[in-house]
Amino acid sequence: MQDSAENERCTHFGRSHNATHSALFAFGEGTEIVRAAPKIRPLTPNDANDIARVLGLSHGLPVPTVARWHAPNRDRVLVEERPFGSADVFGAFSGDHLIGYITWRPQWIDHLYVMPEHTEAGVGTALLDAVKARQKRIDLWTLENNTHARKFYEARGFVEIELTNGAGRAEQEPDVLYRWLRP
Repeated sequence: MQDSAENERCTHFGRSHNATHSALFAFGEGTEIVRAAPKIRPLTPNDANDIARVLGLSHGLPVPTVARWHAPNRDRVLVEERPFGSADVFGAFSGDHLIGYITWRPQWIDHLYVMPEHTEAGVGTALLDAVKARQKRIDLWTLENNTHARKFYEARGFVEIELTNGAGRAEQEPDVLYRWLRP
């Protein structure tokens, strides 16, 4: 049986749309639906299947050219090889479901992925804030044509440091180095 809130008009973060939501609270007479804040916790290798699912469903969505080099059957292999070697990993949860993750090491963010149905809902910001609380400086790379990610990072205080042609990256696409410094 579907939750009756699924088919209602939803307004959150200044945007109104019809959408399916998993962790919602209705206020008033059900005219406004607001997502619950995700729970953030460290992830372990036991979470690898869930990380691979998030990676597979979210990787390359804002930049279709990325999909050409990313094979879905590699998701589990990528997760097994990384991120648990030299990086820490935090996950964002809605109930018991992993809806996003971030991998980081001192002064670097390597990955930040959020399930498509949970973008624009504060999940990425919550993950980023968890890392910012532990760092004085953070650098990261994103693709130059990933305007969604660029706006996201710039709105959260990251500054463009360098543009490259992407020759040294797996995507072989121009990319941007961003930096955040604790004020």
